[in-house]
Amino acid sequence: MDRSRAVPSHGAENWEYQLSGEPYRCTERVLNILRHFPYAAKAQYQSWQTGAGSRLEILAEASAQLRSLTEAGVVVKIPKLVDGHIASGPTVGAAATFAAFLKQRDRSYLALEMEAAGVLQAVNEVGGTCQTAVLRGISDLADERKKELDKLKGGILRTYAMENVLSLLWSAMAVDVFPRGRP
Repeated sequence: MDRSRAVPSHGAENWEYQLSGEPYRCTERVLNILRHFPYAAKAQYQSWQTGAGSRLEILAEASAQLRSLTEAGVVVKIPKLVDGHIASGPTVGAAATFAAFLKQRDRSYLALEMEAAGVLQAVNEVGGTCQTAVLRGISDLADERKKELDKLKGGILRTYAMENVLSLLWSAMAVDVFPRGRP
């Protein structure tokens, strides 16, 4: 939302919001390494997926709501590594219309979150040879159901999403996916 502006409009509202600013980008080399992880370390990747599925089964046993969300396909049984653009900024997304608005900027956004932009901005300001990648565990759909999903059994979906992404990171590090000490 950097350098965005509100301008007069003739629509139902008397103004519209125009997005601007430069998107932050992760290091392409690191992203390529992650893109190949499911193939280059297939056993480790499948082990990560199996572990996540087991965690979900345990959590679903304790929560009928979580079980029904899994059956409805809102929560997936087996996570996967998905590569794509993430909208990141200072606004919490809790409305489908806001997600649609953001897609005016980039129709390929896969997720909305608030932390990565700050990290990537700091790396960008420092410059140098710092390499970056953003791994996100998705715990809600950034729409009107956000509050309801966040309340589910004390934030169980956030916990599950965080455990999954950390487990993915540890799995990738265990097979030395990331270059160490090399710019």
